[in-house]
Amino acid sequence: MIDSCNLMDIGAKGPTYTWSNRRVGSANIRIRLNRALANIAWRRRFTEAKVFVKPAIGSDHNPLLVDTEGGRIRGSKPFRFEAMWLRHPQCMSVANQAWHIPLVGENHTQLWKRMENCKEVFKCWNADVFGNIQTNIRRLQEELEYHPSLPAPAYSQEKVNMIFEHLAKEMAKEEVMWL
Repeated sequence: MIDSCNLMDIGAKGPTYTWSNRRVGSANIRIRLNRALANIAWRRRFTEAKVFVKPAIGSDHNPLLVDTEGGRIRGSKPFRFEAMWLRHPQCMSVANQAWHIPLVGENHTQLWKRMENCKEVFKCWNADVFGNIQTNIRRLQEELEYHPSLPAPAYSQEKVNMIFEHLAKEMAKEEVMWL
């Protein structure tokens, strides 16, 4: 069917297997079920495209991420005010602290400077208060990306299950911050 439609498998970076029955020991089955397909016109248009196998969280299938720019990173992540911060009891005092930092300079630039102060203070506060959970989640997700790519003798479904348990706990902590 793939050949008759003139499609080709793009290939993928990451674990070889995209599905697991998540059983332990010799009962564990891992296979590559999920694929990204494209025709020749699409490949010519997106020559840098890469497919990444992401960790299976809450599913037995690993999702595929098709990046048409080939995984290139474009500069630093822009600052975003997180809605969850508003639910934290210290949020208003952090905002007041940032807003009332003494300023020097022209009146017409003071609003911009105050907003810049807020951005910097909130970035530091986020790292101190929320960052540990977010860092743990990122680390566990990276482990989930790495571990399934190990060859069969080194692969351990028990280890993957343990990583999933830790990830679920960290994500639950993060979710509480959003409530």
